[in-house]
Amino acid sequence: MKKYFSIWLITMAALFAISCADDTFFELENPPVSPWPTLAEFENAATGTYWAAFRRSEWSNLKGAPVLLKTVQSDIAQLLPGTTGDIPFNEMYNRLSDREITKTRNIFTDAYRTINIANSGLQFLFDNNGLPYTNLSEDDINHNLRRIEGELHFMRGYTYWILSTVFLPNYGVDNNTPYIPLRTTFDE
Repeated sequence: MKKYFSIWLITMAALFAISCADDTFFELENPPVSPWPTLAEFENAATGTYWAAFRRSEWSNLKGAPVLLKTVQSDIAQLLPGTTGDIPFNEMYNRLSDREITKTRNIFTDAYRTINIANSGLQFLFDNNGLPYTNLSEDDINHNLRRIEGELHFMRGYTYWILSTVFLPNYGVDNNTPYIPLRTTFDE
């Protein structure tokens, strides 16, 4: 018993000797920096929206998934008996919109991922009064910075348009009712 107590005591002493100090443990080794230190890096804000919107397979991105959903829901499609697969054909064909299905869930999450990435770049511009880089030529401002800003606005608008085609009611509703969340600022 004395032997086990000695081992336990030595182990506890070793743990106290090598334990970290709270003050130094919580200091950042790499403090945060600007997400886009150069204009070339800021290009990633625009390309990030394209990545979020169109990166997956043909039927699981913001272009293919709404097309598949709307085609299966249309009058031109006919659901064949016994149709199986990893796609919720029955729910889409019968327009069971009260059920959560993978296609609409993926459209919603991919859309808001894209919107948040666009808002991140737009928030960066807003926080820096539209000109985050002081060493840019007039040509860089007009042809690169404003182009990236335009692409961010376009992708955010395109994404909201996709959301409106999938999640908004088609007729007989008040147009002032907020059916989809409007996000215009970066959500950290």
